[in-house]
Amino acid sequence: MGPDRIRDYGKLGRRMSTSGSKGRRRRGWFAATAVSLGGVLLAGAFAAIGLLVAAPAGALDPAPEQARIVFSNGGRIISVNADGSGRQVLFGKSRRPSNDQLGAVNPEVSPDGERLAFAFIRESDEGEFSDIWLAEGDGMGAKRVLRANRRTFYADPTFTPDGRLVVSYFRKEGRRAEAGLARVTGSGSLGKKILVKRQRRKLFSDWIYFRDARFSPDGRKILYGTTAGGFPDAYWSRLMVLNLGTGKSRLLAKQALDGAWSPDGKRIVFTALTWDEDLEVCGDAAAVCNDGGRLKIIRADGTGARALVSTGGDQRSPDWSEDGRIVFQSAGNMPNVAEAYEAFSVEPDGECLTMLTDGTPASLGPAWDDPAGEAGKASTRPAKCGTRPPLTLEMKKPKPTDGMTDLFWTGPKLDSRLYTGIFYDGSAPYLTYLDCSNQRSSRCGRPFYILQMDICEAKGDLPSTAAVGKPARFQRGRPVSLFRGREIGRFAYLLSDRSVIMIFGGSRGAVKEVGALRLLSETKAGGELPAAQFPASDIRRMKQVRLAYRATGSVRMVAHRLGLSVRAVRGNLRLARTIGMYGNYTTIDCRE
Repeated sequence: MGPDRIRDYGKLGRRMSTSGSKGRRRRGWFAATAVSLGGVLLAGAFAAIGLLVAAPAGALDPAPEQARIVFSNGGRIISVNADGSGRQVLFGKSRRPSNDQLGAVNPEVSPDGERLAFAFIRESDEGEFSDIWLAEGDGMGAKRVLRANRRTFYADPTFTPDGRLVVSYFRKEGRRAEAGLARVTGSGSLGKKILVKRQRRKLFSDWIYFRDARFSPDGRKILYGTTAGGFPDAYWSRLMVLNLGTGKSRLLAKQALDGAWSPDGKRIVFTALTWDEDLEVCGDAAAVCNDGGRLKIIRADGTGARALVSTGGDQRSPDWSEDGRIVFQSAGNMPNVAEAYEAFSVEPDGECLTMLTDGTPASLGPAWDDPAGEAGKASTRPAKCGTRPPLTLEMKKPKPTDGMTDLFWTGPKLDSRLYTGIFYDGSAPYLTYLDCSNQRSSRCGRPFYILQMDICEAKGDLPSTAAVGKPARFQRGRPVSLFRGREIGRFAYLLSDRSVIMIFGGSRGAVKEVGALRLLSETKAGGELPAAQFPASDIRRMKQVRLAYRATGSVRMVAHRLGLSVRAVRGNLRLARTIGMYGNYTTIDCRE
């Protein structure tokens, strides 16, 4: 499995995951302000003493500045405050948000808060590539510092405690490869290599990748992960600790990845992977699944592992703040669905679990940006434990392609289920509703897909498309049939306008979904759905077969006379018997 195929839905769309190291973070402008105003501050110090003596006790303790988190969302980098407020786009303001795994991913803030690093997944005719970008802390001045190619890719930007940029890299040349961690020079190239593994491809073996490097707070150790093969799974993933003084690594945990140091360097929070199929995470954009995980805290010596959060689905990508709070991503409301990830924060003892994001696209790879203000460490604690952020729906309305002039959907939100994107099986679009605005799976309806096909795709074979037998019901003026396949499960089937519509999953019989169907060009659902349109040539043939059969009474004679197969004649006769259930259908010339 080559580097162009690496997928990890723990951080949707990334090539070797990261959240980065965490040293002591300080906003650069605080230091600059203190220097430039030093004389003023000193001159006013004695006057301030008198005021402080007379001031009430509450005035002595100004509220600490609130920390924020940065995360990837729809190919952009977003920031929110520690309580989920103050959402703003730092990078990718002009990008169309989607769950397609492209664009900016894996953000990391430098210890002084002045720089923002992230990977950027781009697509070309040769495949997908992961570059490294660097911007100012507010997202301004973004530029690419490392460009990947067919032989080399980069991922997982992180910072040393003194602010130097480090990345994971993988370089392949024939049957030889090199994986490692290296610093990035000011001129935009790989500098000093910190960790290197040279490899030779052997039969029935796979490449080893390094991932998720994080420096300990004192800068003496590096926590990093290793994975064999392009898809990180429970069997091959290892969490290691490199002692920079000795140059030796030791195993911290098997079946693990995504580690982060506590502020004092004595503990580590990480993702413990599992083979439990109930936690397996899948994403429609690439149609692959990864082993799920649960967060654990372990001592830095590898002992005393314990679970952090006992509830919810897959949990990963943790980061530990300066004042001791942990942020991570989880998809507990829709287990197994990568499009449903949201950011949460929690205390190290598992208390005060609080949701920080809610909506679409998925929120991935959260990392703290926790500067220190005049009151000391920035606060990462929410105003109230367990509060909910406002619902944010930023997935744009899908666009018809491949000759389809319009599509059916159920809007950006149907009850608590959210529109999460569109992908194609050949020319047939699947519209997906895989996320939920509620954070308990018991309060969420079943996710569903809307598969559509232009009726002209059925030209020449209309009987097998429209002659589906007695419908299960009529809803919104259209016949709705229900089917169950061995592999695809149950689905509802109907025809409206020039579309063949199949709804997989959802409510019983897809009653809610059919009730909410509307064209993209319509502002709301209501009334009868548009009448079905059929290829004019197929309707003419159906009528010819019906007339010929009335004249001869023989299927074989009709087949011989019209040059059709017996099967085609029977199909057209079946269509002639059932076409009336479509009401006032119209015909369309599919040559247009």
